Amino acid sequence: RGGVEGLPSRTAEPLAMQPGRSMPLARPVAGQAVLPPTRTSPVALAAAPPASQEGFRQSWSGASSAGAGLTGACACAVLCRSDRRGQKHGRTRRAAAQGEAPQVIVVGGGIGGLNLALRLADMPWPQSGRRQPANITLVDPKERYVFTPLLVDYALNGEVELDEFAPSYKKLLEYASEEGSARVPGTGFGCVKHLCGRVASVDWRRRIATMQCEDGEIQKMPFDALAFAPGLLGSRTELDPEGFAMPFASLADAEALRKRLREEPPRSVAVIGAGYTGVEVASTLAERGGCSVALFGSKVLQAGEPENQELTVQRLKDLGVAHKQGRVLSIDKAGVTWRPSSGEAEAKHESDLVVLTGTLAVPPVDCAAPGLEGAGPGGRIKVDQFMRAAPGLFCIGDAAEGAPATGQAALQQAEVAAWNIFAQCTTLPRALWKRYTQSTMGEFVTLGSESAAAVVDVPKLAGLLPATLPPALALGGVPLQKALADGGVSRKTALGGRSAALLRRLSYLYRLPTLGHRKFVAQEWAARAREGAPLPS
Repeated sequence: RGGVEGLPSRTAEPLAMQPGRSMPLARPVAGQAVLPPTRTSPVALAAAPPASQEGFRQSWSGASSAGAGLTGACACAVLCRSDRRGQKHGRTRRAAAQGEAPQVIVVGGGIGGLNLALRLADMPWPQSGRRQPANITLVDPKERYVFTPLLVDYALNGEVELDEFAPSYKKLLEYASEEGSARVPGTGFGCVKHLCGRVASVDWRRRIATMQCEDGEIQKMPFDALAFAPGLLGSRTELDPEGFAMPFASLADAEALRKRLREEPPRSVAVIGAGYTGVEVASTLAERGGCSVALFGSKVLQAGEPENQELTVQRLKDLGVAHKQGRVLSIDKAGVTWRPSSGEAEAKHESDLVVLTGTLAVPPVDCAAPGLEGAGPGGRIKVDQFMRAAPGLFCIGDAAEGAPATGQAALQQAEVAAWNIFAQCTTLPRALWKRYTQSTMGEFVTLGSESAAAVVDVPKLAGLLPATLPPALALGGVPLQKALADGGVSRKTALGGRSAALLRRLSYLYRLPTLGHRKFVAQEWAARAREGAPLPS
């Protein structure tokens, strides 16, 4: 396609590319990745913001796209055939012909990006004289991975230790390397390394990405595939340009709020945003006591399940949280100015502390660099059914158009994108690529230290297995997954109170990255339970 190297597509590409264009950022922004914006709504994707804390609150999730696809010996057989089809399309084929290891770059180390990198490393990479497992570079300016669903438990309850929900990338990659030692004969484990920095520019024609490390060093890295997993696209400055409010979206935000509550306990708190994060912050603060809490938003859990909406509204009433239905217009030192949904005049709500949640808590990233065209509403990038924005370029998570901006969707997209990157790098035919199909398995929302609301779609729970098992074993879960899903009946189960809190705890433990880290956290929680200390709910 105009000199851009990559696999030929049998379907029309969703976005047009400008071959040979090098796209430097207008100015360096910490954690920024240059995913090109539209001409009408320029936006670049940032690797630093967390991967949809707002969305992952309903995240008892897993890949739902028919298991891990072709694996093991069957994949190796097809790989042998693909070698004989010639090396005439792109860097991937040249790397295979020259015996080079495929180079993959993943921008963003949040829930979607880290799981994509780990899943990609776990693929059955052929290992022989002319084939090598992939080298995978995870680019993120932070030293720690943050499992954002437990951010509230850490900041407000103190029930989770830092290393339990925010382990270092170094430790996680050590776990992953140990777990990848046992392989199918003839295959190898992909090498994942963490690069603390950001993507400064990308030369699409030559497939070279320019990295700017934290120490200022500039590195030029060739790649065969590049995946963007930037996390939440925010709009903080639209409502709080002066920075009077405290955002709640990252580990740094959680540390700052935790310190403020400890050193300067407020008498009144206004929580902006009635989504999953806002509800969790408001209910937990109200349960702590010592302050009045007001929750601003048009509707509680607007995107949530009706059963969870009902349980949450009742729980907020029991805790004494005042729900202010309307729109916040501005924030200042004294509180917030808002307009009620009933059409009444603007009103002033005074508060000692204002907390921003959801997209309002994340600063936007604006970049006027030219590039791909055709981004959708809000700057989200159009992708095809394979999660590709263009040949060799994949995009998952909140920045990908066509799916809800949730952590649950990001995990499912990561499973699909990981397989398709593997398929591209090993020159598997397009017929063996996986297609993304959205599947919501349920949602959780914590309503205090010992209460939660949950809705679980039982027939879809088998979809959790392929995302955790190695690819060579995940195929065994496909018949069970299809048998349950083909029934066509949604059997959703709603839970509340302590039982939902326990189920939430177990599901988040299951969703932590790597088996080694899950074992570590389980042992820590079990030790605290024996000592009578509280567990994260």
